[in-house]
Amino acid sequence: MNIQLWLEKRIIFECLAGSHAYGMNTPDSDEDYRGVAIPPLAYKFGLKRFEQFESGKEDRTIFDINKFISLAVQNNPNILELLFISEDCIKKTTSFWDSLIKERTLFLSKRCRNTYTGYAFAQLKRIKTHRGWLLNPPAKEPLREDFGLPEQQKLANDQIGAIDSVLQTELGITREDIDRDNFTIEDITIFPEDIMKIYERERRYKNARRYWAQYNNWVKARNPQRAELEKKFGYDTKHASHIFRLLIQGEEILTEEKLSTRLSDDNRRLCMDVRRGAFTYEELIEHVERKISDFDRIYDSSTLRKSPDIEIIEKRLIEIVVSFYKKYGEI
Repeated sequence: MNIQLWLEKRIIFECLAGSHAYGMNTPDSDEDYRGVAIPPLAYKFGLKRFEQFESGKEDRTIFDINKFISLAVQNNPNILELLFISEDCIKKTTSFWDSLIKERTLFLSKRCRNTYTGYAFAQLKRIKTHRGWLLNPPAKEPLREDFGLPEQQKLANDQIGAIDSVLQTELGITREDIDRDNFTIEDITIFPEDIMKIYERERRYKNARRYWAQYNNWVKARNPQRAELEKKFGYDTKHASHIFRLLIQGEEILTEEKLSTRLSDDNRRLCMDVRRGAFTYEELIEHVERKISDFDRIYDSSTLRKSPDIEIIEKRLIEIVVSFYKKYGEI
């Protein structure tokens, strides 16, 4: 069955999300729509599967209710906020959704520290990477000869992968350190020295190739407006504003045990100032890293539950789905 044939009548909630929901929209902001649906019974018990529907033309995503709940209990920021969206952003709601909203605070938990700071770190990492490309773009495509490697690869990819695995499991070297060549082969005696020298060169070459590919993909896919921001301020100020927004919302969950999707006037003003380039790159990094480090203190003093009340949430999910199917004569 074509998803679009049944989707619209089975949507139990849909809203305007993104910058419009936060009160951070500008005249150039796109409209992002997010929603939740309950698919036909065949998608629950048959061979068909439905997790989400995406429409690039409208920037619209509709989630299966089970996937939505699973992400919400993990305190995924992009999902959790839909439970707390402002009424003026709601495009469609139903009694099924309303019954979930009544107990939305059950989803809030200390898990938000990792998810909200994790999303903020991801934005910060993107800013740092893009700034590196702006200031010091790769000079040329990496070649094997640049790393003292012969044209024919001496270590197969599965052998390199096996060494990677041993370095992580036996020596505690992280995947990130491997990808950054942040280890010393002289300290590694598990493998023969000649093998490790070849491995090091192959690893450095592969990392350089990946970095080169990422850089070129970024150049090709750059949003013209984002490129202009990066050129003007030395970093993507829109990314930066969302870092502040995430940290503000995460802190609110931990301290006040609630979530305001629509930012307060002061917080909105701060985020919009960041977007307009109020901070230099150095000031931005200092502010963000300090605010992220504050989360440990806030987390320790928070009285919020460590994890959502899964039993009650699962019970409500079952009640909602069963009552939906009963209403439409499917059970």
